[in-house]
Amino acid sequence: MKYTPEPKNKKTEVAAVASFLTSVVLLYFGGQSYTKGRGAVQALGVLCLAISGFFIIKKLKSYSYSITPSEEDAGRSVSELLPSDLTFSVYASYGKGTGNLTAQLDLGDLKEAVALPAKYSEKQRVLKGLGKMQLYYYTVTFLPPESTLLVFEKDGGVRTGIVIEPDGDMKGFFEEAARINAKNE
Repeated sequence: MKYTPEPKNKKTEVAAVASFLTSVVLLYFGGQSYTKGRGAVQALGVLCLAISGFFIIKKLKSYSYSITPSEEDAGRSVSELLPSDLTFSVYASYGKGTGNLTAQLDLGDLKEAVALPAKYSEKQRVLKGLGKMQLYYYTVTFLPPESTLLVFEKDGGVRTGIVIEPDGDMKGFFEEAARINAKNE
């Protein structure tokens, strides 16, 4: 099972253009001899230019999610296997490249699949309620309207959270896998 999310809003493009235009204006006026505090204005212009670069890189980056059987179960359908026999992988790429393996986790370690709200304050409340964990974001949409948090826990109690943008089928699969894992504990 594979899925590659597409950006769901234009916030990244708008932020990149806005910060670039702001940097152009600030650098222009910072270079004028009559501007007081020229150094500070130029520094702000360079900062806006760096922010613009960040948003351009964010726009070019894409992620792909994959659920595959373990080596001994290769060739079998994902839907007929238990979560402990499956691996969840995230591939990251810039532009149209094939992508590099960024994360690989055993679905047998999946404890929860939680839908995250779009509003920042509500998202923080949900994250706080889940306890301490190392959190990784693998989303292509800047400030996504909907995303899913996958909470993995290794035997030693180390919790890892992965924020992704799955489609409906993959999201349902993760929720079912978390339920199966909870029953098997």
